[in-house]
Amino acid sequence: MGALRRILSWDQALFLRVARLQRPSLRSGMLLLTRIGDWWVWTLLASVLVFVPRFSGSRMLGLAIGFGALFAAAFTYTLKRISRRSRPDARIEGFRALAANPDAYSFPSGHTAAAVGVAVAVFCQDTGLGLVAAALASAIAISRVYLGAHFPLDVTAGACVGALAGWCAHLSLLGLGWV
Repeated sequence: MGALRRILSWDQALFLRVARLQRPSLRSGMLLLTRIGDWWVWTLLASVLVFVPRFSGSRMLGLAIGFGALFAAAFTYTLKRISRRSRPDARIEGFRALAANPDAYSFPSGHTAAAVGVAVAVFCQDTGLGLVAAALASAIAISRVYLGAHFPLDVTAGACVGALAGWCAHLSLLGLGWV
């Protein structure tokens, strides 16, 4: 068995262990965490912070959120089309995800990438808020595996992509002279 097969086998085994932890009492909380990671939430939050005059002191934070999410979306869209890894419910016979999936591809996790991208970009602006955003990003990543949308490797890769996206967002804001 090749190294990649062993890694993917381990990934699926870990996923199935997490799936056995699913409880009806946790489902709504996990769904809420996943919804918080949706693209429209980041877009709305960034837009409010940038464009609503009452929050004018938070424009840089809004730009960091917007750029972090945007870079993450661009990177994950590209990588999903290259890897074309099926989601767990398409790969594991008899398994049903607890939430609808936005697309057919699993690798890397776009929700995780966006959340981590935002967290890193925010951390570069405000360390305290960045740590809160990192905790939220971790919870979103866990929700994606728990709900059956992703394998653990997908969210791990999503976190790496998100870290890169957040750093690119910060460098872009620096390059534009906005930081």
